[in-house]
Amino acid sequence: MHYFLLLNLKFQKTLYQKMVSWSQFPPEIKQKIAENYDFMSRVSMRNTCHVDRQIVDSTKFRIPRVRFGYKEDKCLICIYTGIEKFLRLEIKKCGKGVVVYKSENNFDTSRIPRKFIPSENLLNFGLSILKSLLIHDWIQINAIEWDLDEFLLKDSKNSENFLKIFQKIFGFQKFHVKEMVSTPRSQETYQFFNRFFIDFSHFDELECMRDIFVHTKIDNLYPVIAYDMDVPFCGKSNYHTHLCTVADEEFRTRRRWDYELIHVINGVNYHAIDSGTFRDISEIPIQNPEPRKRTWDMTDVIWEYSCKCGKWSHEMPTSKERALRQKFHTQKCGIGFLCKEHADPFDYWYYQNLPRRLIQEPFWCGMFQGDVVEFGLKLLENYDEQAKREIQNQNPMSSFSWGFKPGEDVHITEKAGIRISRKSNFQNFLKILKFLCFFIFTPILISLISYSLFLAT
Repeated sequence: MHYFLLLNLKFQKTLYQKMVSWSQFPPEIKQKIAENYDFMSRVSMRNTCHVDRQIVDSTKFRIPRVRFGYKEDKCLICIYTGIEKFLRLEIKKCGKGVVVYKSENNFDTSRIPRKFIPSENLLNFGLSILKSLLIHDWIQINAIEWDLDEFLLKDSKNSENFLKIFQKIFGFQKFHVKEMVSTPRSQETYQFFNRFFIDFSHFDELECMRDIFVHTKIDNLYPVIAYDMDVPFCGKSNYHTHLCTVADEEFRTRRRWDYELIHVINGVNYHAIDSGTFRDISEIPIQNPEPRKRTWDMTDVIWEYSCKCGKWSHEMPTSKERALRQKFHTQKCGIGFLCKEHADPFDYWYYQNLPRRLIQEPFWCGMFQGDVVEFGLKLLENYDEQAKREIQNQNPMSSFSWGFKPGEDVHITEKAGIRISRKSNFQNFLKILKFLCFFIFTPILISLISYSLFLAT
């Protein structure tokens, strides 16, 4: 019997010696493997050892969009990794700590496991997670959207304290990002956001800044009209973007220049505006596109264009027509992110599905204006059946990203210190039984098999 046991151990040792461990792979192979990893797999690999960290840092990774929100004792981090793919962390203040809701590709809070973390400041904790995940040289972000507490930022003293908290957490580290986005800015917050965007991004890589207004109407669920006004700041394009879900005649024809200058932009005069771009896809497909057309009213010039994708026009001061005309004339399609054929697939999906936030994330809807309640109720009628079908079609064996696997759900009491597990006693009994089988019955079974083979010989 002892002979067979020794033979079995020798065979296992020989097999183990022939296997190549991860540490034995050359760096070139590891780098090729890392290039095919998803975002959280790279984060996991980066935390294993110093060599793996260097390998991950040498492979670039692009993230389409990131959202960060903070208001009313809640914090949100949403990292979009593709179309209908996102990693979501929602953090809420609870007693002397915070509760973290962590999910992947899912907004349903009833299906999201929770975890209580004591003695943590809400904002500092959220910013620390954001920093540890995204402020790295190997991460390139297309756009970061900031949904910050409007009431907090309106007070100049509070806004300065807010910037100091960011500076304390981030230090000298900055985001590698192309576009910084905010929810609607007021006169009080306009200068804050411009300074904020510059302080916390690599300015040479930053292509533009943007704030977004979504005007909802109950007649349609998707944006069909968009208006951009470019007011450059420090040499970068600074867009004020309005989306409307219907071809509203007032929205379509109204000249927004004076309205914007008086109500939105703080301290910006007429000559600071570069251009305004109007996009309309409400009448597509256009069978007979018209040639470009120029109109002039002494102070402004409007160039109108059309193609099979829709109509668009550029409005600009006469003094800036020569500098901008060549840029606009070379566009084959000026519909931008509203065009299904020419837009980036993620950008098109993202803007088309912005109204879904009214159902999925009603708390984080600061960019919406208009018939929000009525629009949300109509959207809910169509969304219920769609959500049920998505849940039914979900693959139960689908893999989750590292760190986002569904874990043990925990009931958080009002005192925020006592956690009660929802696992049943039967599950605990199965755990103990597995333990006993592996460490007690397995050696006995091996001995019996070996003894029977010895008797047979």
